[in-house]
Amino acid sequence: MQIGRERVGGIEVLGQRLIFMLGSVLVFAFALVPSAALFGLAFFLAKVLVGMIAAVPLAAVAAAIVLAAEAALAIWWMGRLFERFDLSAESAS
Repeated sequence: MQIGRERVGGIEVLGQRLIFMLGSVLVFAFALVPSAALFGLAFFLAKVLVGMIAAVPLAAVAAAIVLAAEAALAIWWMGRLFERFDLSAESAS
């Protein structure tokens, strides 16, 4: 995020943006591992039990539930961190 009208440029900013992008991709890939594992397991089980056509939506729902649970856990965890650093809760002494 840029504040003001100044355009920050140069090789330093390019490097920082590349490192931030790489970190974001790694965190995203790490978050997808449990969801992808459950998708594969649910897909193969559902393919055997109910057929190929129903297997994809069922596995996708299972993967979406895992992603939603991860997001809820992350929001809960970040909320606890922000509560701990709440400046308005500090005493005025």
